[in-house]
Amino acid sequence: MPRAQAIAMLLAAASGLAGAVLIDRYAPPPSASVAEGSEECFATGGLDEREIPPRHAPIRWMGARASFVFADLPAGPAAVEVRLRGNASPVAVAIDGQVRGEIAPQGPRGRFELPEGPRGGRVEVVLQTQPSLRGLRQLGALIGSVRVLPSEGWRLPPALSLRLAALGALSAAAALVAGLAPAGAALFGLLAVLVTGLGLWPHGLQHSLYAARLPWFVAGAFAAAALATRWLGSAAPGFAALSAAFVFHGIAATSPLMVVSDAVFHAHVLRDVAGGDWFPTSLTQHAQPFRIPYGAAFYGLLVPAYRAGLDPVSLVRWGAGLSGCLASVALLRLLQPLGAARAALAVALWISLPGTFVVYSAGNLSNAFGQWVTLGFLAWWAGRAPLGAPMGALLLAAAGASHLSSLIVLLAVSAALIAARRARLDRTRLLALCIGFGLLALYYSHYAGLVLEQAPRLLEGGGQGRGGGAGFAGHLTSQTLAFVEKCGVVALLLAAAARWRGPVSPLERDVRAYTLGAFAMFLVALVSPLEVRYVLALGPGLALLAAEGALRLADRNPVGRLAVAALLLVQALLAIRAIVESVLYRYR
Repeated sequence: MPRAQAIAMLLAAASGLAGAVLIDRYAPPPSASVAEGSEECFATGGLDEREIPPRHAPIRWMGARASFVFADLPAGPAAVEVRLRGNASPVAVAIDGQVRGEIAPQGPRGRFELPEGPRGGRVEVVLQTQPSLRGLRQLGALIGSVRVLPSEGWRLPPALSLRLAALGALSAAAALVAGLAPAGAALFGLLAVLVTGLGLWPHGLQHSLYAARLPWFVAGAFAAAALATRWLGSAAPGFAALSAAFVFHGIAATSPLMVVSDAVFHAHVLRDVAGGDWFPTSLTQHAQPFRIPYGAAFYGLLVPAYRAGLDPVSLVRWGAGLSGCLASVALLRLLQPLGAARAALAVALWISLPGTFVVYSAGNLSNAFGQWVTLGFLAWWAGRAPLGAPMGALLLAAAGASHLSSLIVLLAVSAALIAARRARLDRTRLLALCIGFGLLALYYSHYAGLVLEQAPRLLEGGGQGRGGGAGFAGHLTSQTLAFVEKCGVVALLLAAAARWRGPVSPLERDVRAYTLGAFAMFLVALVSPLEVRYVLALGPGLALLAAEGALRLADRNPVGRLAVAALLLVQALLAIRAIVESVLYRYR
């Protein structure tokens, strides 16, 4: 290995050691708190599914026994604090296998001293009680929090230090494989440590079981980005964009610290599909709800993993996140003919749109999967149609059968793509459309009675099914504000600077047609209660226009470059703020 590359990896490893010391010294003590959403990171079993009452903090019941593990703790005296939000029966508290006391009914708090300190840097807290039957569930106490207050003092935490040092070195190595210079690789290693450190900082997660997994997840994300970059023949900007996308979709979107609104609902649908119900339905949130076909493709792909015993809540979240990672690769590959810088910037802008990350915290997981697969269909259509008509038909069918919103968007964008191609519509693409939509028609024919029964209600007007009470002007205002909020002012300003007239390549024509087809759903929402979260489909095309606008402005003069740099910085900060808000504060 050349000396410069070895030094880069050593510097990245050193940043990991420094990061471990800073986290251990200044991060808050470990807290498995239901109200803060951190209990998932420490719990090893015994908790019931998370509930999110309207306009209230999350709640979590335990069964007869619940356990929490705190690791990599410093030596010296410590204390364990247990808070309950309610318990009808006494709750015994055992620490490292020894019962230290109990919390009486409606005695919400107990503090237990550990003068001998943690054994081997590890504390296991087990809560045991007599559960009672509530409906069909055996429920014990309502958990508040379990905290460990360790000794303070400077130290080099052994496990965390090794993990972060390895993370820094591996991330730098991935950057070198992707073609970055040694200085850039060292910086990438530092960024990997920073991302991981920020992920472990809240609620003392450096002492959780999640801390043993997160560094390897981040290293794996960068390694996958490097391999994808080499496979695509992309340059350093592509590696940077894919790394950011993989952290966005694969790390932040799947963080156990994030309280996800509908994750339990999706887990139940997955259970039903695994049990043989391949035609699920759902009620919408309109004032007078619709019962709609829900689609089973997303869940069907996860059934083998579910039957293997994996946690269904984690499965649906990981399924949506991994599909977002694949969609990022598809988008970069699609746009590479337009230039490496433009393609990479478009991917980065796409993941930074305010409406992109919110789908994960809101729990629109099957719809997100459908929209990401629809993006894969665009990459197939506007590219070289790899693997021919069967692949195009498979993408169409998977996207349309994953969620009704995805099907409606797919119909609109497909019509726009056909219109843009007209005489250039070849046999392969036409055959893919026929097979794909034929399969979808066959699947949704099962719902024909349900759809026909509610079809007259589509004339109720916009506004969440409340009819014309707000008037057309009110619906237009609310839709426009939602559009601007989810797309972001920065992206819209940059897109306005793109070249709208003059010749465009066939690839650009396809992407613009896809974007116009998605935007048609904006108009549909004005006159109908049919709302399909079209901004998810609009995002890739908007990001491409914004990237073009940014590069055009930057090419003009130094003032233009400064303006673009400022706008991109604002966009990045807003994206980070949206992620932090979703992961740490939403639904608390």
